[in-house]
Amino acid sequence: MISSFPNFLPRDQGGEGMSRVWIVGLDGGSWNVVRPLLEGGRMPNLGALVEGGVCGVLRSTVPPVTCPAWFTFSTGLSPSRLGIYDFYSLRPGGRHLRYHSYADLQEVEFWDLLMEEGLSCGILNDPLFYPRKRHLGFAVPGFITPVDEFRSYPPGLMEELDRATGKYEVDQEDMNIVDDETLLEDCLRVEGKRVKALSYLLDKYPTDFFLGVFTGTDRICHRFLNRAFLSSGRERDEAWEAIAAVYQVVDEGIGEVMERAADEDYLMVISDHGFAPRSWNLHVNQYLSDAGLLRVKVRGWMERAGMTQRSIGKALHGLGLMRVAKRFAPRRLLDLFPRGESILGEAMIHDLISRGRVSWEETSAVCIGYGVYLNPEAHTGEAASPGLEPRLLEQVRRELQGLVAPSGGGVLEALTPYSAYDDPHPVDPPHLILRETGDCQVRSTFAVSGDLFTPNQRAGHSEEGIFVARHPAIPSGELESPLSLQDLAPLILETYGIPAPAAMRGKVTPELLPHGSAREGGDSGDVRGERTRREKERIAARIADMRRRGRG
Repeated sequence: MISSFPNFLPRDQGGEGMSRVWIVGLDGGSWNVVRPLLEGGRMPNLGALVEGGVCGVLRSTVPPVTCPAWFTFSTGLSPSRLGIYDFYSLRPGGRHLRYHSYADLQEVEFWDLLMEEGLSCGILNDPLFYPRKRHLGFAVPGFITPVDEFRSYPPGLMEELDRATGKYEVDQEDMNIVDDETLLEDCLRVEGKRVKALSYLLDKYPTDFFLGVFTGTDRICHRFLNRAFLSSGRERDEAWEAIAAVYQVVDEGIGEVMERAADEDYLMVISDHGFAPRSWNLHVNQYLSDAGLLRVKVRGWMERAGMTQRSIGKALHGLGLMRVAKRFAPRRLLDLFPRGESILGEAMIHDLISRGRVSWEETSAVCIGYGVYLNPEAHTGEAASPGLEPRLLEQVRRELQGLVAPSGGGVLEALTPYSAYDDPHPVDPPHLILRETGDCQVRSTFAVSGDLFTPNQRAGHSEEGIFVARHPAIPSGELESPLSLQDLAPLILETYGIPAPAAMRGKVTPELLPHGSAREGGDSGDVRGERTRREKERIAARIADMRRRGRG
């Protein structure tokens, strides 16, 4: 039972020789960006970790989206086990949207198990996290925190960070509203404050475990990566400079962590997904509408709402009031504020559903995020016959996979949840999971033009994230095969000598364990191996020592 906020002691007052796991997260960190910056000497601190440690590809979730990716990291569970596949989903058996946040997560996270053993945990800006209960350590929430539940732990910590950083900021301004220069300035300012916050927290509260996440790496790549990869000359060079500027600030943060870590600490740099250039948008719901499978009342409403949102967004941004307005406005007014791509000449399906603009009686299929949901009862008003849903599923799957991009080649895979996750019992899944295979970005939007494909200015996510780790007891070099996000939770627990729960699906790579594999029989995939008496004694001694260091 966690009873109080610990009185942290400096490291030299106890606990010598015991490894702490400290992690820097780069939201959207991608090797196709990081490697050129390393080669150009733009990230010397990360370069030192790569040179002296181990690195490789960290596979994201399917789909590679911030939500559920950070949940998979913290729980060791796939989206199919969490029942969370994207920020939005369609409620099972219903016609209403569900927006996923930390409140939906019921599964245990690895830091819960660390804190149960008396180990303190510091969490800074995990995009999906906010403290719902007492927390042994410190916790500063990320940008998905519900507006009416924004809080840090311990109470008063945000005031401390405001003083330490010159008014701490959680996230950048809405990147769909601001221009290039303003977005870059926002990213540099916000992440610069994040570095100050990170340094302050590690100095005052040197926790047994630490996670600090930078989100500007995602924002800047969404805006500039296409130009960095697909354009030439000055436009390309300016795009790379913008990306490099933000990554350099993040590298300063990595350096601050390295400076405060002891030689025996386990340092990691990870990302929840990677990035890839995307030349085209594929408006999946436009296809479903053209095929007669989705009926939406768009014209008129879309133009009016788009203009209203655009006007409101630009006015609030010009006055510097967007973030304040979104945070404190009554909920009934929030629908007027810009949401995602709707101000870019597109209508987002969740806006249409929220406003009752989908005719469900005439809709057999709808795309939400990367998921396609079927409604076999459409057009009949009666329960579907047993064979109707499989036929509809196969029709949609076959036709989507047969789409050809304007640049030629396939666009996507349409996977059943059983094949996407190799899971016979996925929880509340969409009927199909869409997986990008070419240079098209899957979008659950409608273009004002009514086109199926439209030129894309924004880069998209990829499944190839980054993993870098350093510890004196693990080998250096490149991993022979990719890790998965769900592998990290059991690895972290095993590093502290704590058994990973059987429910965690990740596999621990023995070479990444500082003290060697703690499982009987050496089976790196069996998280249920019983400890020997000697192992249990070592675990107890390790935890007791770290408790002395953390609580004093």
